[in-house]
Amino acid sequence: PQIDFLGIEGVNNPLSDNVKRLLLSTPTSGGKTLAAQLLITAHLSTKDTSVCYVAPTRSLCREVRKSLQSRLRFIGRRIIDGLPEGDWLNSILGNLQPEVEVMTPERLSYLLRTDSAQVLDRFGMFIFDEVQLVGDEGRGWTLEEDLSYLHYATQHLHHKIVLISAVIGNRTHIIQWLSGENDNHAPLEFHRDWRGPRKIHAIWTTDAFWNDSIIERNSQAKKYFYNQTTPLYGRLDVRISHTGLANTFHTENPVGELVQKAEEEHGNYIKDSKSTPFYRMLVSIIDYLAAFGPVLTIEATKPATIRLAEAIADTKEPINRQQILNLIDLVTARLGDEHPLKRTLEKGVAYHHGSLPSEIRNALEEAVSSGHLKHIVATTTLTEGINLPVTSVVIASQGAYGEEGLTEYITGSKLVNAIGRAGRATKETEGIVVLARQAQPSANDFDRFNPSENDLHVDSMLATEKALEALAVFEELCRVSEDAIFEANDNEITNFLKFVWFISAEFERLNQVVQIERIEEVLGQTLGWVQLNSSNRSRWLQAANFAMNQYQNTEESVRRRWASSGTSIRSSRMLEKIVQNAIADLEGLETPQETIEATEFIIANNRLQEILQLPEAPKIRVYTKRGRNRVEIDLPIERLLIGWLQGVSLIKISEVYLTNVDDIDFRFEQLGDFIYSIFEVFLPWVFGTIISWVNELLLQSGSASFLPTSLPANIRYGVNDLIALELMVRGIQSRHLAIKISDSWQLQQGENNVISWIRSLSLPQWIYLFDASPNEIRNLLEISRIERGGVAVNLFNTGQAELNIKTEQVEYPPTEVTLRKVEDSEFAPVGVWDGENLVGTVFSRDQSDIVDLMNSGIAFLMEYVVASGNGLLKLRLIEPE
Repeated sequence: PQIDFLGIEGVNNPLSDNVKRLLLSTPTSGGKTLAAQLLITAHLSTKDTSVCYVAPTRSLCREVRKSLQSRLRFIGRRIIDGLPEGDWLNSILGNLQPEVEVMTPERLSYLLRTDSAQVLDRFGMFIFDEVQLVGDEGRGWTLEEDLSYLHYATQHLHHKIVLISAVIGNRTHIIQWLSGENDNHAPLEFHRDWRGPRKIHAIWTTDAFWNDSIIERNSQAKKYFYNQTTPLYGRLDVRISHTGLANTFHTENPVGELVQKAEEEHGNYIKDSKSTPFYRMLVSIIDYLAAFGPVLTIEATKPATIRLAEAIADTKEPINRQQILNLIDLVTARLGDEHPLKRTLEKGVAYHHGSLPSEIRNALEEAVSSGHLKHIVATTTLTEGINLPVTSVVIASQGAYGEEGLTEYITGSKLVNAIGRAGRATKETEGIVVLARQAQPSANDFDRFNPSENDLHVDSMLATEKALEALAVFEELCRVSEDAIFEANDNEITNFLKFVWFISAEFERLNQVVQIERIEEVLGQTLGWVQLNSSNRSRWLQAANFAMNQYQNTEESVRRRWASSGTSIRSSRMLEKIVQNAIADLEGLETPQETIEATEFIIANNRLQEILQLPEAPKIRVYTKRGRNRVEIDLPIERLLIGWLQGVSLIKISEVYLTNVDDIDFRFEQLGDFIYSIFEVFLPWVFGTIISWVNELLLQSGSASFLPTSLPANIRYGVNDLIALELMVRGIQSRHLAIKISDSWQLQQGENNVISWIRSLSLPQWIYLFDASPNEIRNLLEISRIERGGVAVNLFNTGQAELNIKTEQVEYPPTEVTLRKVEDSEFAPVGVWDGENLVGTVFSRDQSDIVDLMNSGIAFLMEYVVASGNGLLKLRLIEPE
């Protein structure tokens, strides 16, 4: 597909400046990522603007960054992901602003609301990955409003907007959306159904062998005196996708048993709880598939994920591989010795869900990618764009049972994404996908592997039935209340109104008249306007007019502040009250500057309670156990927040505040959800808004002292000082490691900057000073690279490069040498070899650069010389003939 993509001739070539809008649609493993990388590289080579790459989750942002970095580093380009908000970042990044920034839709929304002109000046290309999530009920509108505003604002500018997806059923709507009424440049649609490995589809269920049933009488029973036990054999219906032929196979031995009970021997038998649970009967097929390569098993819920991982582990013997032992050490250090993940890892089985700390999730993903883990059970958080190299995917369940029975939600795009993980592109010719079904086999079961276009239909929030019903409620509210904009509760309405408020502020910023006709022009660039009929467009336009009038009737400085908040108008008014309260408290006092002091000030005087009353505040509740008869735990958020900022470990926090939760995994699951939702997402956003508004008012009053703008990032990362914060921004993934480095650097009274100090140390010193785990060592090797330049970049740009080498020799004549590891281990230094003689080693700071160069396939010659104890390696590129 990439050849076809780049081979389009004339003005429609995707690299052409004439193509300003592009929809790239191919299945998973169909080459979308590579095509995007080629577009990015071409843009950076020919334009002086940067690239904004938008991905739905932080995990996917991290994967995109790693994938791009492996290529862009050779041409001296910098890519970064996961940046927090705030202008204080400039003091850390300085002249190292990245050429590519990977971000979530929420960060892009923040940047647009803060300074849209700067966004348009900085970025010349916007790439939106997994764009089908425009239809997501929770976050889809943020993505749609980001894209729609950019589409409108850049219609007559040079900017290129690229949409990427594997699972859009209504591509025609997307093309109409990208076209726009006033755009002279038609969008380019590139769609191919080709993907790398072919798929083998299979349905797993069980068959009862009734002829082998055994009936026994239990005279001790009170009601059901007869038990019937029937062996259950595994049944696998297999179909090769490109032929459509199916075959049925049974296991040689039973995988479980069905136990039924009855009052009379020939009476009506009903299922007994002693029957083998279905998830346990999945273990045999999962084990069988693992013989061919890594297996990713998808479960619908976190408890089911853990339960199945434990069932698989029960069938295994302990594993004594160093890579697994390293993982176990990390889990023990962060989550404690009793955590169930430790127990499953001891058998070579992992599980992965969104409530685990990101450091643990990263390590698990790395272990699967490197081939050290063969079994991983996960929720769908691991399938939404993250490309793990697995041979087989087992869909253990597509939903969960609730009060209304089974609700299936691993369907449509979620199912397609999960299926697409099977088969390692460029490594295998086929991938195996097994769908587990507890129901009796049906001829239609295989249809589940190929969702229809309707199943993959992407709807704008504005066009959904739920939104139109909410609009009807709002219309009635407008008829009876002048404050309807502050009283609206439905997310669909509040999200739409805040977008109109932002648009109004943008026109005002551009010194243009704020009028409904101009707002309609912007709304006309939304997907919703493509999908709505004229009647419903008029209804939404009336709601927009109501919001615009309220905007114009609000004091100018206040309405502009509210436009920057990214929250509902109702919440903005609540935040305004909190800010005015804080300003009153600051009167006559010195503005607090230190992290803890500033935090305590912001949450004082009942302000934290008011913040938690905002409609956007996550409703996170913590309980003593799952299920019934549980007791809610009242967490003291103020103390917990201060402890989090002071670097208190998750283990310590759990022991202090969740000691009544006996289930260790549930304890950390709840803690993980709480910290992510409150500390990593919600409070950084609210604190950022409050600090920005307070500082704006302080500036207007003539104050020269302001609240620290880096505080929201301190909260997000759970670190107290600027050194640890800088390390997290620069790419350190472990909060524990950032704190250790910061403490060590300050004890050493390090000079220059902390990154230079890290580069001056050796790998053994990293281990000694920072107690660095293997995953943290990989992280240190990565961030110790030269930000731009380095031996690889110099070699590619000039054809030659030089590298200082660690040596114990005083003199060594110029000699042609080779490079290879000193020993066969991951962190062994790269040695400089004269034949079989080791004459020097690469410094730890340059290790990653050299390893990448060795793995690049590029041919180069090396000459080594030592003069006065200084080793020098000279590299020269071999030109192709």
